Formats: sequence, structure tokens, C-alpha cells
Amino acid sequence: MRALELIGGVLLALTVLSDVFRSVVLPRPSNRFLRLGPAVGGLTWPAWRWLAQRLPRFLRDGFLGAYPGLLLIVELLIWTGLLAVAFGLLLWAGRESFAPPLANLSDAIYEAASAMLTLGVAPNQATGSARWVVSIAGLAGLGLVTLLVTFLLSLVEALQQRDAMLTLARAHMGSPASAARLLATYATDQRGALLAEELRSWEVWLAEIANSHRTYPILAYCRSARDVSDWVAVTGAVLDVASLLIAFGAPSEARGAAGLLHATGAEAVRGIAHTLQVRGAADDRIGDAIDARETLRAAGWALAEQGDVARYRSLRAAYVGDLKALGRHLGMQAADDPKHGVPIS
Repeated sequence: MRALELIGGVLLALTVLSDVFRSVVLPRPSNRFLRLGPAVGGLTWPAWRWLAQRLPRFLRDGFLGAYPGLLLIVELLIWTGLLAVAFGLLLWAGRESFAPPLANLSDAIYEAASAMLTLGVAPNQATGSARWVVSIAGLAGLGLVTLLVTFLLSLVEALQQRDAMLTLARAHMGSPASAARLLATYATDQRGALLAEELRSWEVWLAEIANSHRTYPILAYCRSARDVSDWVAVTGAVLDVASLLIAFGAPSEARGAAGLLHATGAEAVRGIAHTLQVRGAADDRIGDAIDARETLRAAGWALAEQGDVARYRSLRAAYVGDLKALGRHLGMQAADDPKHGVPIS
């Protein structure tokens, strides 16, 4: 019986610590096997989003924005509770090593929780090998809190980097974000040097978004701290810019930048959708390419007379389906508003 308690405690502790390591420490996307975050998120997010959709619009965004913080708190409580049970099983296996001996399993779990939280209020005095278990429990509790604080700082830094470009998007593309407005801003840049520079900055932004949101998927659920368009809508508008320039003729210095932006952005969208287990369906309603071209020409942009409409639709199809699926999954307005990310807005 004590062997089962010892083995069970060791296995439970290793499982929880492995989950903490893969969720907080591991600097790359990891699989979902025995992962607490994806399990809790998969159970709670659909219900949370359902409730948000029934709230008034002025309350909806704040309600959705509270979810990531609450999820982290729930994960911390579950991790702490499971570790207390794991170390409690280990202590219960060696209950005679306490003075007085532990009376039951609940006393052992209380002893482990007291050690993890460094409370020092447990009435039983550990002796022998139990002292090592109590010490390891205290170290695990301290390490868990330290790792979580470091994790939160990493999340805040990633959000600040994302929001900085979203603020820039509001100035350059308006709100909701519009590809036509960005291109109209650079209509007089005939060689495309300034436009190419901006496209390269968006390419870097999308690469950073893909890396951070795939490594820490909870970032995808975080709302912007500022009154700006959501990251899904801005991503769509930026990729629309690249699709228009590739299909209808970009200035010489912007042509290569547009191609690289589209390739990076489409891959980023696919990667994030895969990480969140969201699959976009083929979307035939991907905007009227001819109307988009005429709108841009009216704004002063010199586009090719015979643009490749079929190619434009093909380029847009590479990301629109996944973007709309992400918008619906995350409860963002862009999923239901056809003007978000459509270059004729």
C-alpha cells in the first residue's frame, strides 16, 4: 500500500512539474499531451465566449479580455493543489517520520501545502527522510511562483510589442483597418521605397506574432490594452495590401517586400490556427478584386491596367479562411464584419 502511495506521489508530481515546464519554461510550441492549459481552455472558452455574445457590446470586450488572466489563476490553483496532493502522498507513505505521526492523508496534504506555501503552521515535525520531502515541496512551491511571475512578465512584453504595431495600424490604416487606406497613404511613392520599408516592418511583426502566439497560445486571447483594431483584423488588412500589390503590380522597390510579407503572413496565420486547433473553411466571398483595384486607382495609386484578378483571389484564399475562423474562435468582431480586412472599405 505504501509503495502505491509512493509511486502515485512521484508520478503525479512529475506530471504536474512536466506540465509547468512545457507551459512556462519551454521556449517553443509543445504538444498537448497531459497539458492542463489546453484541457481547461478547451472546456471553459466556448462557454465563456457564449456568455460574452449575450452581453451588451460595451461589456463584451472587457468580459472576453478577462479570460486569459482568470485562466492563469485557475491553472496556478490547480497546479498548486495537485502538487500538494502529490507531496502529501509521499509524506503519507512515510508518516512515521513525523512527530507525532501523521494521522491521515488529509494531514499529510496539509503538511505538504504548508511547506509549499512556506507558511510553517503544520503541527507535525518532520524527521528523517520526511525532511527532504518537505524541503523539496517548499522549493517546488517557491519555484512555481517564481516561474509564473517570469511568465507573466514575458506575456506583458509580448503584448506591448504587439500593441505598439496595432497603434501604428490605427494611424496608417484607420479603424477598422483598411488596406486601401494604407495604400492611398503611399500613392505618391512611385518607386515604392517608403512602402517597402513599411511592408518589411509588418513582415517582422507577423513573424513575431507567429512565434509568440504559437509558443504561448494564451496571448491570442488577450485583448489590446488600447482602443485599436484587433490583431486578427490588422493581419488581414496587411496581407490584403500584399495581395493587391502582387496581383495588380507593385512599384519596383516594393514588389519583393510584398511577396515576402504575403509568404510570412500566410504561414503565420496557418501556424496560429493550427496551434489553437482552428481550421478555416474555403471562402468564396473574398472581396471584389475589380472594385478594390478601381478604389485604389481613384485614391491615386498607379496599378497595372491588366491585373491578375484570379491570382489576387488565390493569394487571398491562402489566409482569409483561417483568419475568419480565428476571429470566430476568439470572439473578435472581424469574423462577422466584412469591412475588416477587405481592401475596398
